[in-house]
Amino acid sequence: MSTSRQAILIVPRREVDWEEAEGLARTAGYSVIDIIPVRRHNPFYVGRGKLEEIKNTYGDSGDLTIIVFDDLRPREAYGIARKTDLRVIDRTQLILEIFALHAGSREAKLQIELARLKHELPLIREVVNKRKLGELPGFLGPGRYATESYYLMIRRREARIRRELEEIRKRRALRRASRARRLGLPHIAITGYTNAGKTTLFNVLTHESKPVGPNYFTTLSPKSKRGILGGREYVFIDTVGFIEDIPPHIIEAFYATLEEIIYADAVILVYDSTRSMEIVKRRLFSGLRILAEIGVSGKPLLVVANKIDATNGNIDILRSLAGEIVSEEYEGPWRLHFISALRRIGVDELGDKIWEMLPRSTVKSTC
Repeated sequence: MSTSRQAILIVPRREVDWEEAEGLARTAGYSVIDIIPVRRHNPFYVGRGKLEEIKNTYGDSGDLTIIVFDDLRPREAYGIARKTDLRVIDRTQLILEIFALHAGSREAKLQIELARLKHELPLIREVVNKRKLGELPGFLGPGRYATESYYLMIRRREARIRRELEEIRKRRALRRASRARRLGLPHIAITGYTNAGKTTLFNVLTHESKPVGPNYFTTLSPKSKRGILGGREYVFIDTVGFIEDIPPHIIEAFYATLEEIIYADAVILVYDSTRSMEIVKRRLFSGLRILAEIGVSGKPLLVVANKIDATNGNIDILRSLAGEIVSEEYEGPWRLHFISALRRIGVDELGDKIWEMLPRSTVKSTC
């Protein structure tokens, strides 16, 4: 039996969305052949006995990957790989693999590479330190000086990518200013947790046909298009999806994309109302905190519960929960709304909510 792209998924026993963990692995192209719940156990994250068991069971499985659905410290990743002789990636590396699969633009590819380099640098430093101590792990290169040269090469490459992304960012700012002067329309950024239905809503509002589906991170580069809602004209912007506990260096690497949210006149934050109340709560907190981290504060925020045609929850409970979280986490004017983008339920009323939150002088009427 072929073991190509097969993976063992190691999931911490603390509160984790296992369905999301499996979904991300599948989106990255892995077939999960085993799921192992663990309690974090330093210095290897996984206990030595469990690592021995993995090596004895899967050590001859060929191209097998251990996916740890957590962010590993360098010594933990190093220890697991050395004990099992298998490739090891953590949650952030898994997400970056998905990004790489969906990247189309030069900007997206550069941002992914920058994030990957920043994530790998601590591990390379760990390997350099081990080599200086006389330990010779074979899974990351032929020798001490080659490893140190690789580390320096990565730092130089990182600097070059930063310069190129800065140029892209300047060109984007010029295009944004030109678009604003030319159209004179309010810009509405559609944000939210990955797979919440942002692109479906964008397609409905702009009559676009961007790809949608159950996979995560189908949107990596922002797409903007004019749309008319409730007789009023806007520019809607579809943005990269958020994910819970995303590391700061990933947010930093994607800043050139996320800044479209910062310069929008209003923000729509979409969440999936079909999830459990606990997951809804966590994902709303995550989305609001990411908005705060990138500097979004004070502008109109419309929090939209999507997929209400399929929800089993009580709308009043959802309204109360979302209202409590937003009032606690967001500094600025906000409203709540409920829709099904797929069925167009509540979409026309969405225009009225946006209109109420924006200054009249910024909206061009087509009536």
